[in-house]
Amino acid sequence: MFEYHLWAVVTADGGLEADGALLDALRSRIAGLSEAVRESFHVTTLNETHVVATGLRNRREWEVEDTFRWIAEHSHSGYGLLYLRSEYPDADGQTHFRVQRMSLGRIEELEDRYLEGLA
Repeated sequence: MFEYHLWAVVTADGGLEADGALLDALRSRIAGLSEAVRESFHVTTLNETHVVATGLRNRREWEVEDTFRWIAEHSHSGYGLLYLRSEYPDADGQTHFRVQRMSLGRIEELEDRYLEGLA
């Protein structure tokens, strides 16, 4: 199984017009995802744009990570987290959550400190 949990705040540099254009591009990006992944994404606008996606699939869905990277590339002021876990063990034989943190247009992989040992 492949499990994912994504949360992000999406903002554009350049004011309301830029935010509107970015929101349109984000919705278009999500609309182009496979049905199973697309249905797991939820976009909410309440003073800011928030994106949440969560799912448990039979196989790895690269579209989730690709969309998280897309958000980072297009929302330099945005921030968020993506937790991923696969049924396939790491080198140590465990199925840890991998954590990706998005901040200032960059994504870095971090060790999970909160869900460790759940596998």
